[in-house]
Order: sequence, then C-alpha cells, then structure tokens
Amino acid sequence: MRLYFILLWTLLIKSHGYFSEEKYPEESKMQLPTVVIVVIARNAAHSLPYYLGALERLNYPKERISIWAATDHNSDNTTAVLKEWLTVMQKNYHHVEWRPMDQPTSYAGELGPKHWPNTRYEYVMKLKQAALTFARKHWADYILYADTDNILTNAETLNLMIAENKSVIAPMLDSQGAFSNFWCGITPQGYYRRTAEYFPTRNRNKLGCFPVPMVHSTMLLDLRKEGMKNLAFFPPHRDYSWPYDDIIVFAFSCRAAEIQMYLCNKERYGYQNVPSKPHQTMEDDRLNFVHLHLESMIDGPPMKPSRHVHMFPKHRDLMGFDEIFLINLQRRTDRRDRMLYSLNELEIDVKVVPAVDGNALNSSDIKILGVDLLPGYHDPFSGRTLTKGEVGCFLSHFFIWKEIVDVQMDKALIFEDDIRFQANFKRRVLRLMEEVEQTQLDWDIIYLGRKKVIVGDEEPVENVHNLVWADYSFWTLSYAISLQGAQKMMNAEPLSKMLPVDEFLPIMYDKHPNEAYKSHFLNRNLQAFSTRPLLVEPSQYAGDPEWEVAGGGRRRQEAAGGGRRRQEATGGDSSRRSARRPDHEAAFVVVGGTHAGRNPSDICLQPMLQSYHTLSPMLGAYQTSAATLRRDCVLGSSGVRINLHGLYRDSEPTTEKSVPYEKTLKQNDGTTSGPTKPLPRSADAVVIGGGSLGCQTIYHLAKMGMTNVVLLERDRLTAGTTWHTAGLLWQLRPSDVEVELLAHTRNVISKDLEEETGLHTGWIQNGGLFIASNKQRLDEYKRLMSLGKVYGIESHVLSPAETKDLYPLMNVDDLYGTLYVPKDGTMDPAGTCTTLTRAASARGATVIENCPVTDIQVKSDDLGVKRVNAVVTAHGTIETPCVVNCAGVWATKLGEMAGVKVPLIAMHHAYVVTERIEGIQNMPNVRDHDASVYLRLQGDALSVGGYEQNPIFWDQVSDKFAFSLFDLDWDIFMQHIEGAMNRVPALEQTGIKSTVCGPESFTADHKPLMGEAPEVRGYFLGCGFNSAGMMLGGGCGRELAHWIIHGRPEKDMYGYDIRRFHHSLTNNNRWIRERSHESYAKNYSVVFPFDEPLASRNMRKDPFHKVLTEQGCVFQERHGWERPGWFNTDGPAPVKDYDYYGAYDTPKNVNYKYNDLLGKEYTFGFPPHHDVIKSECLSCRNGVAVFNMSYFGKFYLTGPDAKKAADWLFTADVNKKPGSTVYTCMLNKKGGSEADLTVSRLEPGAANLPLAPESNGDAYYLAVGGGVAEHNWNHISSVLQDQGFSCQLKDHSEDMGMISIQGPQSRAVLQEVLDTDLSNDAFPFSSHKVVNAAGHQVRAMRLSFVGELGWELHIPKDSCIPVYNAVMAAGAKHGIINSGYRAIDSLSIEKGYRHWHADLRPDDTPLEAGLAFTCKLKSSIPFQGRDVLEQQKKDGLKRKIVCFTIDEKMPMFGLEAIFRNGVPVGHLRRSDYGFFIDKTIGYGYIRNPDGVVNNDFVKTGDFTLERMGVTYKAKAHIKTPFDPENKRIKGFY
Repeated sequence: MRLYFILLWTLLIKSHGYFSEEKYPEESKMQLPTVVIVVIARNAAHSLPYYLGALERLNYPKERISIWAATDHNSDNTTAVLKEWLTVMQKNYHHVEWRPMDQPTSYAGELGPKHWPNTRYEYVMKLKQAALTFARKHWADYILYADTDNILTNAETLNLMIAENKSVIAPMLDSQGAFSNFWCGITPQGYYRRTAEYFPTRNRNKLGCFPVPMVHSTMLLDLRKEGMKNLAFFPPHRDYSWPYDDIIVFAFSCRAAEIQMYLCNKERYGYQNVPSKPHQTMEDDRLNFVHLHLESMIDGPPMKPSRHVHMFPKHRDLMGFDEIFLINLQRRTDRRDRMLYSLNELEIDVKVVPAVDGNALNSSDIKILGVDLLPGYHDPFSGRTLTKGEVGCFLSHFFIWKEIVDVQMDKALIFEDDIRFQANFKRRVLRLMEEVEQTQLDWDIIYLGRKKVIVGDEEPVENVHNLVWADYSFWTLSYAISLQGAQKMMNAEPLSKMLPVDEFLPIMYDKHPNEAYKSHFLNRNLQAFSTRPLLVEPSQYAGDPEWEVAGGGRRRQEAAGGGRRRQEATGGDSSRRSARRPDHEAAFVVVGGTHAGRNPSDICLQPMLQSYHTLSPMLGAYQTSAATLRRDCVLGSSGVRINLHGLYRDSEPTTEKSVPYEKTLKQNDGTTSGPTKPLPRSADAVVIGGGSLGCQTIYHLAKMGMTNVVLLERDRLTAGTTWHTAGLLWQLRPSDVEVELLAHTRNVISKDLEEETGLHTGWIQNGGLFIASNKQRLDEYKRLMSLGKVYGIESHVLSPAETKDLYPLMNVDDLYGTLYVPKDGTMDPAGTCTTLTRAASARGATVIENCPVTDIQVKSDDLGVKRVNAVVTAHGTIETPCVVNCAGVWATKLGEMAGVKVPLIAMHHAYVVTERIEGIQNMPNVRDHDASVYLRLQGDALSVGGYEQNPIFWDQVSDKFAFSLFDLDWDIFMQHIEGAMNRVPALEQTGIKSTVCGPESFTADHKPLMGEAPEVRGYFLGCGFNSAGMMLGGGCGRELAHWIIHGRPEKDMYGYDIRRFHHSLTNNNRWIRERSHESYAKNYSVVFPFDEPLASRNMRKDPFHKVLTEQGCVFQERHGWERPGWFNTDGPAPVKDYDYYGAYDTPKNVNYKYNDLLGKEYTFGFPPHHDVIKSECLSCRNGVAVFNMSYFGKFYLTGPDAKKAADWLFTADVNKKPGSTVYTCMLNKKGGSEADLTVSRLEPGAANLPLAPESNGDAYYLAVGGGVAEHNWNHISSVLQDQGFSCQLKDHSEDMGMISIQGPQSRAVLQEVLDTDLSNDAFPFSSHKVVNAAGHQVRAMRLSFVGELGWELHIPKDSCIPVYNAVMAAGAKHGIINSGYRAIDSLSIEKGYRHWHADLRPDDTPLEAGLAFTCKLKSSIPFQGRDVLEQQKKDGLKRKIVCFTIDEKMPMFGLEAIFRNGVPVGHLRRSDYGFFIDKTIGYGYIRNPDGVVNNDFVKTGDFTLERMGVTYKAKAHIKTPFDPENKRIKGFY
C-alpha cells in the first residue's frame, strides 16, 4: 500500500496541468479586429496614387482588412487607377468588394464636377450605407471611411484610432488652411457653427480625443458597440429636417442614437485637401492637391505614392522664360532634392546652379574675383561689415546675371532653394507674364518673393493684375529678370563696391534709403516690380533648423519698431536687419491743430515715413535738424502746410495742462470745496488714494467684514492717474500668481460688481491678441498658453493667415504668429471705481473726496516699535492703527509723513486716441511687444500707446495735479506711431482725436509695492503699479485686504512685498531711478529665464568680488549683491555703469562683454555656455568645487527669550547641543513657509565678532538666503514683536564672507587648510566649529546645498582672501574650480533640495513641500503654524510637490503644465538640467481634483509635461533620482 502511494505521488509530480509549480504552454495571441476600408472615388486620379500608397503602408495586418471600393461618374481615369491597384493588391487583403460604374459621368442637375446637387448627396449616402451593410453582414469589427483626397501618412493611424475605444472617432487631418474634418458646433438648423474650441483643437494647442458634434471625410466606426446598430447613412432618420448632406445626415443619426462622435488630434495623422468650390474645375482641384502635396514635403510627414500605380511623367517647361535657375549649395542636397521634386510636381523645368559657398572663400579667392567692399558699408544694426556668406550669395546671383548677358537670354527666372510655393504658382506666373507682354511693360526685374520694408501701399501697375512698383525691399527668394536688367546690373560693376545683394537691388532701382551708398552707383534706373500678393515665401526662418541659404549665409532679419521681428535667411549671417531706417534717417509724424491734447483738431497719422531719398529733394541733406524737418513738412492728403513749432519741445520743462473735457470733471472756478462727508473720529483702517487700488482695497475690506474703514481722496475719485489709464486686461502673464490675480480682477469687474450693485462697470470682452514677430516671442506666448491651461484660460496660437481672418485690418506680412485670448478685455476706470465705492459704501465703508492728508502720526509702543496712530487732514484727524498708501505717484510723499521709504518714481506715459476707423469695431486689443506698442479698442477708434527707452521723468511731483495731463512729446512718441501703422496700415490715413500724456508710477522691478512697511507697523503699501493698476487691482486689492485683516495675504505675494528690497536700496535715488528706467524700457521685452539687470549694479560687493571678476565670473544681481552666476572661460566680463540704453545723451557702453554674454542667454533653448555649467556641476560631483555664498544673510539671535523665540519661530528642534546646525523652516500663522534656513546653536560666552556674539545664555546663528534676507529679517522681527519676546536680532551679513567647498575631494582639500579633524566621527554632518584656516579664525559648518560631502567657511571679511587663496592652493592638485549659482541651481534640484520662493513659498506648507522632516510634530513643543500642519496631516494633503524627469534633452524653466492622465493638475515651479543624471528635472505641486494627493495618486498616474504647446512624457519620482539614500552628504561614495 505504501508503494502505491509513493508511485502515485511520483506520477503526480511529473504530470502537468494541476499543481502550481508545473509548466503550461502559453496561449496564442488574440488576432487584431477585422476592418472594412471604404474607398469611394470620383474624379480622383490626381490623389489616388498617394491615397492608395497610404493605405498599403498602414501598419495593420492586411489579412484582417477588407476593401469595399466603388467608383462612378468619372470623367478622368479614376476607374483605371483603382482597378490597377486592386489587381495587384487584392491578394493581400481578406476580401475585396469592387463596384465600378462607367456611365454616366455626371449627376442630374450637376453644374460641374465640383457641384453637389441633392442627387449626388443621395447617391453617396446610398453608397456609404451599402458599405456599412456589407461590413455588418460580414461581421466586421470596424469600418473605416476615408475620402480619396484624405492621405493617412501616419502608418499607425488605424491602430491609434482603435486603441481609443470610441464608437465613432476621426483622426484630425491637416490642410492648407483652417479647414479640417470636424466641426465643433452645429446650428439649430444643422449648419456649421465655429466655436471657441475649434482653433485650439485644430492648431493642437490642446491635445487629446474630444467629443465633437461632427466628424467627416475620414472616420472609424466600432461596429461591436451595442448602439451602432441604429446608425445609418440612408435613409435619413425619420425626424431629420436638416440639409440634405451625407455628413450631416450621419451626424444626426449618431445624435438620435445617443452615440458621441470623437476627434483625436494627439498626433499628425495625415492631410486633407480643401474642398473645391462648386464653380471650380477638376484642374483647380488638382492644383490645390499639388499645393497640399508640396506643403507636406516641408511640414512632414510627406505623401508618397503607391508603388503599384502607374504615374505618368510630368511635362515640364520653362513657362516662357529662356532659362529658370535654381541656386543651391552643393552640400545642401536635401534642399536640392526637395526643390527638384516640387518643381517637377509643378511641371517646371529648371537648371541647378551651384551656389558660391561663402564659407569656403578665402581672401585670395576674393581678391582674384576683384571683390571689394562698398566704402562705408556697415550693417545698420549690428555694425559689422560684409560677411563671407553675403559675398557668396552675391556672387551666386552675379554669375547668373553674367550668363544671361553672355548668352543673350531675353528673360530668366531665379529661385533660391529655401522657398515654398503659393497655391496655383505656375498658373499665376503664366498669367502675370502674359499680361506683362500684352501691355508691353518696360521691366527689368519682377520680385516673386521678397520682404517689403517701407510701410504703406506700393503703386499698382496699370492693366497688369497683382503687380506693383517695388519699393525698398529685402530678400531675393525669387525674381524674374530681363536681359536689359541683367545688363544694367553688370554695367554697375558691383563686385568692386559690393554690399548684400538684396541691398544692391533697391539701390539699382533708386529706392534704397541710404544716399551715401547710392552715390557709388550713378545709373540707378532699374525698372523693378513685385507681385502682390507674393508667389513664394521662405521655407525656414531664423531659429528654425536648417535655415542656411545660398552662399552659406543667413536670411536677413527684420526688426521694425525696435523689436525682434521674424527672422529670415539670405546670404549673410544672423545679424539683425530692421525695417527702421538708421538713426540719421529719421521718421516723423505730422500733426495739426493747436496745443496737442487741448482742443485737438485733426492730427493725422499719415507719417513722413518715406525713406530718406524721398525727403531729400524737399529738405536737403540728411544732416538737416529734426526741428527744421518738422517746421517744413507737408501733411498728408490735405496738402496743408503746417508750422509745427510749439508742438515739439527740445529741452523745455514739463508743463501740466487740463484735459479737453475738464469742465465735466473739475469745478468751473478751479477751487475745491471741503470733504464730501464728515470725517469719523476713528477707523479700523484708512485707505489713502481714490484710484483703482484704493477703491479695490476698500471694497474688499468691506466685503471681508471690516466695515469701519475710510477712503480719503485728495480730489475726486480717479483724479490722479487712474482716470486716464488705458484699462486693458490681459489674463496671461509669465507668473502663476499674476494669472490668479488677473483672474480675480476679471471676475470682479465682469461679474461680481454687477451682481452686487446692478451697475455695469463698463467691462468689454473684446479679446486680446499678442503679436509675435519672431520664434522666440512665439515661444514665450506658447509658454503662457501652456500655463493658461492649468488655470482654464482659453487661448489659441494663430498663424498669420488665421490672424488676418480674425483682424482683417492687420498687416500680417511680418508675423511669426499670434496668441489670441478671447476673454481678455477692456475696463472703464471711472465706471469701475464708482461701482467699487458704491458697493463698499453699501457694506458700511466711508468714501470721502476732497480731503487731502497732511500728516500721518506714528507712535512707539512699550518695546520701542513704531506703529501708525492717526491720519491728519486739514478737516480733522482720524485715529487708526492702519494706513494703506494707495496714492500712486504721490505715495513717496505720503511715505515721508510716517518715515516710510517708498521706492518708486514718476514718469510720463502716453497714448493717442484716433478718429473713427472703418472696420475696427469689435476687434481685440493688440499688444505688439516687438514694436513696443499696444492698440486698445475704443469704440470705433483705437488708443495707441507703448513703452519707449527714453521716457520723461517727473521729478517735481505737484500736489495740485488732478485730472491733468502733460503736453505730448512727439519726438519720443513717434516710435509708437510707426509701430502702430506697420501693424494696422489703415492708421496712415486716420486722424488723431486727442492725446493723453499723464503721470504713472514705476518701480525698480516693474512690480507693485505692497504689504506692511518694515519701518512702521500698521503702515501698508498698495502703490507703484507700473501702469497695471486697473488690471491687477482686483486681485491685489483682495490680497491687500487679507493682509490687513489676517496679517498675511492668501497668495504668495512676495514678488510684490516691499520687503523684497533690501533697506539699503529703498532710499538710494540712483538705484530707484536707474532700475525703474530699465524696467520701463524692457517692459515689452521677451521674458527669458536667465535675464539680469544692467542698471544699478555693484551696489553690494563681497570681499571676493575682485578676485572672482578677474577669473571670469559672470555675476548675477540679487538683493543688491553681486553673486557668482557662472565662470566664463574667455576671461573677465565686468559689469559697467548703466548707460540708459544710450538715452538722455548718456554714452552707450561699447565692447561690453558682460552684456554680450547676457545676450547669448536670450533663448528658450540651452544657452551657449550650457557645457560650462555642466563642467562646474560635474567637477563638484566628481571632484571638488568652491562656491562663493557670501551674499547670504547672517543674523544672531540672542537675549533672555532667545530659546522661547527659537522654539516658536522654527519648525525644527534647534535646541540641540551647542555645535549643532539644523535645517528648518519658519512659518506664518496659516502654516505657510516664510523661509527655510540653517540655525546653528552657539556656545555662550564673550563676544568674538563677527564669528560669535556676546551671550550669557542661548544664542543662535542664522544663515538665510541672501536674496530674501530682508524678508527673513522682517518676518523674525515681526514675530518677536507680536509675541513680546525679549530678544536681540543682529545683522552681520556685511561683516563676513562665506565660501562652500563641496565634492568628494572636499575633505582632502580642507584637511590641509583647517586645524581640526574632519573625519565623520570628529566633524559629523550638521555640525559647526570655530577653527583656524591659514592662520585666520573661521566658523566651519559641515553642510551641503548641492548634495555632496562639504563644508561652509564663514569668514570675517578681512580674512576672506587669505583663506580663499589657501583653499585654492590646497585644492589645485585635486582640480578644484570656482563654481556659481547656475551650478548650484542645477545641483540642488538634482538632489531635490528646495529653493525658497520657487519650490517653497508662503502659501506652501512644509508637509506639501516634502519637508515634514523639518517639523517637530512628534514633540510637544509649540511653534507658529503647528495647528495648521496637524490638521493638514489629519485631513490628508490636497496638493503635494512631486519631482518629474523627462528623457528628451529639452530645457524647461518652470511654468510648464503638468497633466495626469490627460487632466491638468498643476505646473512646474522650478526646472533645470541635472547633468549627473543627464535629464531635465522639474518640481511642481499637483492637485487631486477628487481628493487627497498621496503616493498612490502619484504612482498610478500617467504624467506628461507641456512645454510651449508640446507634451513630453514624464516620470514622477517619490524620492529624488539622485542619491535618494543621502549617502554622499555623509561622505559615503
């Protein structure tokens, strides 16, 4: 029996299929679903080869596909093409259903092959229904309908659509314009309705699969779904009453069956030809498809024909020219191949001419060719002379001209190889040349592609359609040239006086603005014309890949209006070229009427913007003074000669003036009466200033429950600056906080106030349009668009053509694109402020006008702290503990009354209001940053204003200035007129209704001044809004009210907090003036990630500054300090004194290396010195580096209550044994992080300053980030005052330097310098000692801000250089290098360390920031904000910081949107490149819309980051990807 069980057990062990350890054969894979592809073809012979080629390249098993093909009513060889393909391919497919019909060739009632009568619709519906019935009968899983001009170039399209698991889904197809294969809206009658969702979907501003009411042309139906059995194309649904159209009938069927249609735009799937109009022909359709085909070759992926369809050879010809030349650099075979293929498709024959490669020319070559530079020629904007690339480009064209003359060609056509053709190119050229011949036009060259420079219309040529006389132009993309034209250019002997070819041509037809250049060419009689519109345009622009052209140069760039324009490429280099004339070729406005702005008559915007050669005959040499030109000019169409003397000032002082409609705003006798209401004896708060901020603040104070508040206005509401503000509201800014502030303003103005009061504020939602004239500007807008998605702000990036559709009056020739924000708008200052004060009064607030403040009383409390006590006026005193200074340009004087420094300055800021402009109604407001101009819709007119580099300062601010303006200085304002006319040419013939030039307050960083002043408790600022007081008023008014009531704002307002400036700067007039000027002048500049100011530098320098400057340090400015940014390997780059950009007769800095290095930082890509920073980082990771961190704040906290204060202030337990150093946070009452810092506990003892204070008890050394030291100081001081702690806080920041030596070799280096044992046991991490270094006492701390073994040395300033030299000498054999803060930024984010005010802000708690380890929650020690943290820990986190990495080598900088499973959940706060892990790293806070954010929420999400509209798959990390176990900082490698 025992043997039986043993045998049975053995068999069971060897058997298969029961026990878990046994092996099973794998199941075979599931077959893919079956698909029926429906091919319905009519007159499609031109597109079928590409359509069928795309079908056969679909990456899907053909044995799982059936083809259902029908063709009929053809008048071309569609049937033959389709039959040929099916004959070859049918064996590969599961089944082929073939339904050809040869006759008839047209439908009843059809007016042409592109006309759709009802008979045609019905037949197509029946065909589609027959295909659907076939698919159902054969139990197909899917059916794909795809029109035969829909080319699916993405081989994965079918797989991707199936994977979406939708009943009806369409891949979005691209076309030549805004057309695509979906609708976003349907009218109640069943017709197409464009909605706001269309463009962002069509332009892929948002990606995904979206429910839409209509898809057509190409769509996939999932026949497995239950509801699909109710769908039909024919007959229409019984309730159907919409148009008789197959796509609408099917959409209605889906709606009736409750089946949602979806559109997917996640990828590029293919192309769709724009449908022809009913009157067009098959040839029109073919030419449209050719254009689509050529565009696909540039935009990619290109269309490719089937190998199994015969394609007839093209019949190329010369279009009547003797020769057509294509200039091509031989090394650019890619361009040659694309151009030859394109020209073959256009049936144009061509001769390829090898371009002269300028980069290969040497001086001997140039000398042999007889090339010499035109005397005096310099690029007008870069100042450089001719480049080799420009020489090569010129020679390439010159040799063609020579061949034309040598061979005696009658006419020829020249192409460069970086062009794209406009639709119907060949047909349009043939028609043009035919009319030229018929009219016997005397012509030498005809531009087909160029860049027009001069603003204004060019004279049309009679009897020749679409041809104009050419004015001053750039570029030589393509042009026709006659024999006599070539001969004229050869006769000019241009090689001996060479300049760029596109400058030479305008000289030859006498349209160049530079008389000196023209004087070298006597016979300037070239007859030059241009097509209008142009027939070719560039295929690449500057900043795009591969934009080099013939000659090895670059297409010249245009920068009209002083801004950066779209950059192009033509035989030269990448220097800027502008449509502005050089400085000596001035442009002027002609104005009429009396004193500008007072009783204005017609002031015409028609400028004397002719180039100098036009002005010359009338005015003499260009040296003629501007004043003379102004006196003698003739104005526009009226022909009236106007003496402009008195309208312009050269050096007269600024004068005030009244507004044109003064009697409606000021009392007739010019006197003021007393206050409009009696003054109360006391108030909880007094707001001073009745402008936007004052009205918003009192409104929000009252709304939050503080009703015993008073607003005092010295004159009438808005009388200072608010009344004349433009009132623009733009929702998107490069700051998440500002986006939130603007959103609140918009809600208050557009909704809340009207609901509360029943009064309309004057809000107009006409939209906003940001103009991009170059790629960098468009990239900046795309950053804003991505950020806007996180906050639900609708915005769309538009092409120039789409912009033209939106704003027909706009010139889009020089545009790179635009950003359209439909819900931007315009506010009415008077209406808004009136409504705000009425709403505040209704809640109990008091608003008093005509009551100037004469004094603010301040008293000291028992601890010696200064506090607000009362506000004094001529009509009484109001006792109050709180004053809010909202006095605008008068805020400085109001601050002086209480001993508060208010660092702002007043400047003139102007705009003009035009007469009526036909067609401008309902247009969006426009910001053309590159031209530094804005256009505000004002009814049927525009307000035109901007920011210039030479604004007028108002140094003597008058107390009597109310509802007043200054005279407009036209010399300064003219630059805005020119930019505005370029953008909206209709302005050239539009009169000016009035001028508005008033005072505005500006600050050092172009951000407002808010919060409690550090000098006086209870004194709050709400001023210095830099012309944005209306726009930011709602959000800032709410935050300021919250600040006053609760002691802090709700949001992170550090960027506006007055405490962001060091106290040594806020009364420094040079700093205020210079920095405010620079901020004003750069207001419309692109906001690049690493920009630095040039104004007021070297205000605070540490002891290492000189030696580091000599070693190539490129400094950053923080808090007035010069701190190391990175180290330039090409020698010193010192910071120079500010030059005001050459304004105010200040000599402009030349040979300014520091400025040049900053300019190279102006990129949204990796900067040129990316590898230098990489070297600094990796030297730290692999060896040793020294960082100068001397700008750190260094405070001592001592006194009887120091321990109590430390317990309350700091989240961590800092009361460890003396010699310990602890990383900790400081919180506000809401648990938000006001700072992170290190706190070192000191031994009590006698003073050893600056290394140790005198202390008989507890003493602490605080090291805080230097950029936020003032904020830290004031936070600690306020807490000590509020809690009544008896402590002393001393600042020794200026008395000590600080260097940090970090890296695996740091111990070896410092062991030679310091007189103490640096082993782990003797000197553990987070400890400190006073030691000797090279004979000098220093405080050594074992800490790291970069995640490596290292020490900080805190050094008395007189000992800094000897200690530094000793460290560098000891480190030489270890390869020690200097490193800067750019490296610290990279190293710290790689390690996962937080940066305050980036990853850690006053509205972030330590728990949300991943800093719970800094909080002594396990102890019973109370600290500020503890109760909030405990509750948050109990409830779970609603948001949390997360680390993300991406695999692509793509820089990110913060503000990139974070998506989880396709839903926006946050944005990056900070991002940098981690060189050790070789990845881009970003940190951002994410929210869970449905609950708490925990590790599971992070781990289970599929995350993507959106950068400038492009999404990147991201990996979320719970721990830092670098050294997550913290071994390196402990010395374990």
